[in-house]
Amino acid sequence: MKIKISDKPNPNHDAHDLCLNGYLFKRQRINKNSINWLCKIPLCSGSVTLSKNNDKIERFVEHEHVRVRRKFGEVEQAAQKFKISCKIRCETEPNLSAGKIFLEEQTKIAQSSGVSYQDLTSVIPAFASIKPTLERRKKISRPKLPACVTELELPPEFTETFKGDKFLILNKSNKILVFCSLIGLQALGKTSHWYADGTFRSSARFYYQLYIIHAYINNHMLACCWAYMNRRREKEYDLALRAIKKEAKVHKIVLSPKFKMTDFELAAINSFKSNFEGIRNKGCLLHFTKCLMKKIQDLGLKPEYEKDDTLVYWFKSICALALIPLNSVDDQFENILAKMPNYANADKFLGYFVKTYFEGQYPVEMWNHFETEGTPRTNNNLQGYNNKLNRHISVSHPDIFKAISKLKEEEVDLCFKYYRAVNKERAPNRNKLYIINDAIMLNQKKMLIDKDITVEIFIKYAIMSFDLSKLNKKKTKSLQSLDDTLSSEYSEDDSDDEIDSDND
Repeated sequence: MKIKISDKPNPNHDAHDLCLNGYLFKRQRINKNSINWLCKIPLCSGSVTLSKNNDKIERFVEHEHVRVRRKFGEVEQAAQKFKISCKIRCETEPNLSAGKIFLEEQTKIAQSSGVSYQDLTSVIPAFASIKPTLERRKKISRPKLPACVTELELPPEFTETFKGDKFLILNKSNKILVFCSLIGLQALGKTSHWYADGTFRSSARFYYQLYIIHAYINNHMLACCWAYMNRRREKEYDLALRAIKKEAKVHKIVLSPKFKMTDFELAAINSFKSNFEGIRNKGCLLHFTKCLMKKIQDLGLKPEYEKDDTLVYWFKSICALALIPLNSVDDQFENILAKMPNYANADKFLGYFVKTYFEGQYPVEMWNHFETEGTPRTNNNLQGYNNKLNRHISVSHPDIFKAISKLKEEEVDLCFKYYRAVNKERAPNRNKLYIINDAIMLNQKKMLIDKDITVEIFIKYAIMSFDLSKLNKKKTKSLQSLDDTLSSEYSEDDSDDEIDSDND
């Protein structure tokens, strides 16, 4: 007699089939001290009652069918163990996708059993047929999903860290949720350099984006604060930043960022300016080159760009304006104007550049990085973090409870990384190629300052440091710019999706 097929802890006996004397029983009812099981063969009234504590048989009703001669053997037991394991894991590990659990258990059962693949295929269901069951299991351990954002109610476990500390610092009518632990606030207060970026895929259902603020401490980039926002107006950013300042004040933590880098989103830029006096806003160099390349494509210059090296060099010259001394930008731009290729719409591209990045909303001081030293010039670390987060969540716009559960795990990771950064432990290794590029640019910059070379020569080295081959694609997993500042905090785990950042 073999009672339990699965050895996984399951105090409610849920998802178990009972194997007794060659027959399978399904759970019929859970009593106070016992569990009733019913024979799985249709129209059979055979049943057994087992004690909850020790699986002792308290009552047995004989079967009403001819005994099946074929014994419930290894193949059937392997199939039952597989299904039970999938169901239990979906309930106890709801943050993993049903597909991932299915594949992992499928691999385990193939390794642990001596049954052939042909025999296993005949008894193990296809993922499509078992998926609805597994998805229902995943919802058991979570509250009921709201039909709309106004119906959302967060139980205490979704407003606290795993250690029971406060995690949710702002809930603005469920439309804005800001999560930041005490360690996150301490990290933000420990540095004057903040980096911020949003991701849309990992944003929970009913929310437009997940906005993440990172702290840069001793060459470590730390994700400290997460904000679910249903809109991207300056008003929403103000609410999130004020909540962070208010919570920091409660814990007597002084937040004094002097440098902040984002993409070229005016609402976020203006909000940081109004909430932190004297903060210096810098635009991500990667986003700067992306915007220019997108305009090249929009104006129909992509075919010429792919064939004409002269146009490529001219375009890189414009990008390289971000790396030369600020007081030389105007003169070098005049040289670029004089060398404009004879292509239709090239003048429109220059008109866009002047209107947007010279006379428009983004002053030269925002996108020029000649004076940026010792810190990243791009948000590539943040892009790598977003890619990792997207892969771990595994679905676009997950339900809010799955999303918050993942943020709680990220908060634990933050705590470990924060103390490593404070203790000045070594940051992840940098890519050797970018170390070489870094050294070249540093050397050329020193020579320029010492007047050993001219700006014209320096800009040639700056042009060489750009690799825009991946920017000239509509669908890109990773966009690479010049030399990076440090190997990304996530480079070891996310090398496929990560973009290396830049440093002088």
